[in-house]
Amino acid sequence: MKAKVCFFWLTILLFTSFQMAYPQSISFESPSEGQVIANTSSNSETNITVNLVIKATGIAPLQSPNYAYIRVYDQNWVLLYGPQVSSYDNNKYTLSHSLQLAPGTYILHATLTEYFGINDYRSDAGTSVDFHVKHTISVINNFLAGNIKVDNITLSSGTPIYKYIGDLTSLEAIDQLYNGYYYTWNTSSDNTSNWKRKPMIESWAPITGATTRNYSYTVASNDNGATISSDMKKILSLTFQNYIVGLGNAGVITVNGTQYNSPYSNSNVIEGTLINAIAPGQTINGIDYYLNQWNDGSKSSSLTFNSSVNAIYTAYYIGTPQLIQ
Repeated sequence: MKAKVCFFWLTILLFTSFQMAYPQSISFESPSEGQVIANTSSNSETNITVNLVIKATGIAPLQSPNYAYIRVYDQNWVLLYGPQVSSYDNNKYTLSHSLQLAPGTYILHATLTEYFGINDYRSDAGTSVDFHVKHTISVINNFLAGNIKVDNITLSSGTPIYKYIGDLTSLEAIDQLYNGYYYTWNTSSDNTSNWKRKPMIESWAPITGATTRNYSYTVASNDNGATISSDMKKILSLTFQNYIVGLGNAGVITVNGTQYNSPYSNSNVIEGTLINAIAPGQTINGIDYYLNQWNDGSKSSSLTFNSSVNAIYTAYYIGTPQLIQ
């Protein structure tokens, strides 16, 4: 009989114990393990908002004055946030909190500690998560299309990249055909190509010393939302010609100090190159011809310009018969 009574009380004790046992857990819903968090805000400064979402489950039903602590620590176990929790929804509690973090690699720790009475604190669960905070930078071609190489990978112009402050980023401009023009990286002294940078809320500016096709760029602290651009130049086809009534394109024309028979074409002119064209007076078949005007309306015999498109420049002449002596 005594054995039956002991077994009965043991059964009640085990049953009660199982009834009071709550398998605690705590987990990060955000950020997730290994996640890269990119700054997409309008702030170009270093700090980035990281939204923490932590869920604790299996917490014992609260009976006053019971409560719990959910604490968040950094990788050095320095407390970042540690609210006291006094109510739960179906034995669950979701914590949301924002941190301002500079770009870098982070480890966060979270712990769940419950209070059951005087000096009765129980550390019931813990977890960790590592994640990365990076700047968002766009790398583009100045003609807003085509491809560009970043860290030896060919990307479409405008593709965002994600970087830590101080990262070295390998940039490479690619010569390519787009919209009827061939674009090239120009190293000649006239209109030299130069990589450019535009921080989020600032203007475009050339990057000092960045005049080579291949350039290693160091990410700056205010590069979030910045744009880095190549500086490709179109290769243009320019034609220079005369027009004389009855003679068509006859005569000669001078381009950059050299005289050519009209018409003269150059299919290898770098966009932005300074051009000087002269329509000289000339005599053909006993008639003196002088410039009336260029096709743009200019009446100066010397025309200086730079072009950004394929074009034909025509000098229109009028003639005066020579007097017979």
